Amino acid sequence: MPNQNHRVERALETLKKDFIVVGKTRVRSWHAWLAIGLAAGIVAGILFVANRSGEFEAGLAQVAPTSGNVYYVATNGNDGNSCAQAKSQSSAKKTFNSVKSCTAPGDTVLVRGGTYQGTWSGMPGGTSWSSSITWKSYPGETVTVAAPATDRAMTLDTSTQQYLIFDGFIFDGAAQTGGYDVIKITSGAHHIRIQNSEIKNAGNQAILLTGKAQGTCCVEIINNKIHDNGRFYTCCALHSIYSQVDDVIIKGNDIYNQKNGEAIQIYYNGASNNIIANNKIHDSSSVLITASTGSGHKIYNNLLYGAGSGIKIAYGGTADIYNNVLYGGYIDIEQTQAPAPKVINNIIYPESTPFGFAVRVFPDIASTVVIKNNIIGPTTYGALLIQTSGSPPIPPSSNIQGNLIGSQYDPKFINAAARDFHLQSTSPAINAGATLGAPYDKDFVGVSRPQGSAYDIGAYEYGGVVT
Repeated sequence: MPNQNHRVERALETLKKDFIVVGKTRVRSWHAWLAIGLAAGIVAGILFVANRSGEFEAGLAQVAPTSGNVYYVATNGNDGNSCAQAKSQSSAKKTFNSVKSCTAPGDTVLVRGGTYQGTWSGMPGGTSWSSSITWKSYPGETVTVAAPATDRAMTLDTSTQQYLIFDGFIFDGAAQTGGYDVIKITSGAHHIRIQNSEIKNAGNQAILLTGKAQGTCCVEIINNKIHDNGRFYTCCALHSIYSQVDDVIIKGNDIYNQKNGEAIQIYYNGASNNIIANNKIHDSSSVLITASTGSGHKIYNNLLYGAGSGIKIAYGGTADIYNNVLYGGYIDIEQTQAPAPKVINNIIYPESTPFGFAVRVFPDIASTVVIKNNIIGPTTYGALLIQTSGSPPIPPSSNIQGNLIGSQYDPKFINAAARDFHLQSTSPAINAGATLGAPYDKDFVGVSRPQGSAYDIGAYEYGGVVT
């Protein structure tokens, strides 16, 4: 099994796509088909993980049971079919708006391949994650939800829209002729999961989360490809994901080519406890991650590259920034709140020319910020730019220690030009990190930390197997 895990991890890192859990092993895949026999209890499926040459490995996958009904939607379906008839593929419904009235907690809707036009809204919710309502693309088929010219592809905007899972769709804003988001979750909708999908071509944000005062929270954005959004910039920055609410999980996504604004922005209403982890965020026009409000944010195991600025903590926000790779980007900390941000176990290294600085800290928090056990590449103005105005003082030495600074600490990535940020066996990052504990005890692909005498610096732990 260890050798098998090594082969899967190596192949799938190259392919850069979603992950599926097989037994206790998390597998990332470029293209995976899951043949599902949906029935009460535990059912089995066959997972085929294909690589670019067309070869595959197969394994038995345990699939979460469904306690409810399975309904079908197809572009050649008929909304005149009853809910009972829509349980058969041969008599599927034609539209989402028709089949949604059939659903109850525990049910699943399987959507056959094709393009579905219009705004998806008004669907009822589940009662818990174990009794959610799941909307899923039919295995092996491509389902596109196309936004109209003057609206979104999907809007969730009532408190009864809860415990909903959307799995395996393409949400496309290419037809939008103005500033509309592709997906908006607001007005009390909560416990929403969007996974294994693609969100692209938004006029405004790809995903906008608002309505904290009405109870919107607890959104999970997992294993998606999010790209080419923010096409209709006029006055204000637009973002791939814009969170104004609490308890959001943004994990395992590939986010790129944001036209303007941040890739991920947390701002407004004291939005707190957002988790940004295990993402690839790259090749965008502005800051890749900004936390500008609230506390309790955790930013870890991310691969950040291809932008002028990597992470910004500002305007009253604070965050723990652990075990990220910032290749060609820096960290900016200003106007934050207590507790001060912690910057630990990160690799912050220039892609070509040296940084002006790697970590800049403004006076308001300079006495308490923690910067430890980072690898920091060559800079022109100093690796750590602590801007003070006499008070508060520069942080005490106990807050800044264990950093490896300068070109002599080249992290020795496997192939940075190809965006492979695994460590070579001679990397100074190995066993040079601080021990942090859960949830930071797994790396970008699920390898346990530490593998040696201490945590490695960066998003990848050297050696080990995916668990």
